[in-house]
Amino acid sequence: NITFAQAYDSFLKDNSSFSEKNLSKYRTVFKKTTSLHKKQIVKITKQQLQSLVEKEKTETTQDQMIRVFSPLFKWCIEKGILKTNPAQGLYTTAAKTATIRSPYSADELKSLWRALPTMCYVDAILIQIYTGMRANELLTLQKDFIHLDERWAHVFGTKNDNADRDIPLRKEIIPLIRRRMQDSESMYLFPSKTKKDAHITYEGYVNYFKKIMTALNFQHHVTHDARHTFITNADDSNINKTSCKMIVGHAREGVTEKVYTHKTMEKLIAEVDKIKFL
Repeated sequence: NITFAQAYDSFLKDNSSFSEKNLSKYRTVFKKTTSLHKKQIVKITKQQLQSLVEKEKTETTQDQMIRVFSPLFKWCIEKGILKTNPAQGLYTTAAKTATIRSPYSADELKSLWRALPTMCYVDAILIQIYTGMRANELLTLQKDFIHLDERWAHVFGTKNDNADRDIPLRKEIIPLIRRRMQDSESMYLFPSKTKKDAHITYEGYVNYFKKIMTALNFQHHVTHDARHTFITNADDSNINKTSCKMIVGHAREGVTEKVYTHKTMEKLIAEVDKIKFL
């Protein structure tokens, strides 16, 4: 007689290692499935799930629904709650929207530097721009893995096999990172303001990000644009393409090491120093 809501709660307890970003995705979908909460999970049909998917207007949100339903019902089968998976074969119906990337211009970058002393988390945007880190990689960055004197840090990325990597640090952002390292006793560079031994959530960071963008009249930017700025400027500066892939954690052929040799890091630092931002 287990209900959808009960299965959902048990599923999350069984997957307590989920990141805060992943948990947020599950919470969002759960709020959109109130019609299922009290239903016995054995009576939920593929048609009911597909109908909920199609209520969403964008391809992204429809895909998010499916990405939550699929592992949840697969878990139910593994636990012997269900014999068949009603989420198998779900599909999106909304038109796919193109992702528009908008790198920060030189003038916008200057505005961010000017806003640095007065606006919280502008430093996070600048560090992203000068390192090419994904937002979540920056938020989970741990102080013990930052080596300011040697100008490199280890990123625990999870996006793909190459995301867990060492990255070089530009001289411009060393003072920003050093200040953050001295600001609190937290293990994280960007700690949570409410939870001990935790980093700020992606959602919390986005709230600050939107306030900064509104204040500077940069509403056309999203968090990923900082990373895109690094990649765009690296390409415009003609740095070594393999080095760029290693720095940003993109897939690459023939290079599988995650922790680089001293010589390799020296080369990456030399390449990143070639990039013209201003």
